Amino acid sequence: MTYRPGPRPAGWQVSDTYQLGRRELTREPATYVKIRGERGVFRFMEHVSAPPAPRHRTRREWVYVVGGTAGVKMNRYFRPERIARAVKGK
Repeated sequence: MTYRPGPRPAGWQVSDTYQLGRRELTREPATYVKIRGERGVFRFMEHVSAPPAPRHRTRREWVYVVGGTAGVKMNRYFRPERIARAVKGK
């Protein structure tokens, strides 16, 4: 799978790893995760942290994943706290 990120706004911090408890999620080798409230398995792609939105105090944070139910490939973005656990790859 080839991944080509586009241009990022100033102030965004993008990482291809994310520390989930004692487990490090990585793009290569691929780490797969289950998301609370979602069906299927998703491949971790990147973690993004952005400056606060106007009139807010905290930074915004999300993970970009690809996957979903069997036979369906979706690009999705979730808050890190929605990651239920890391699972063995496909």
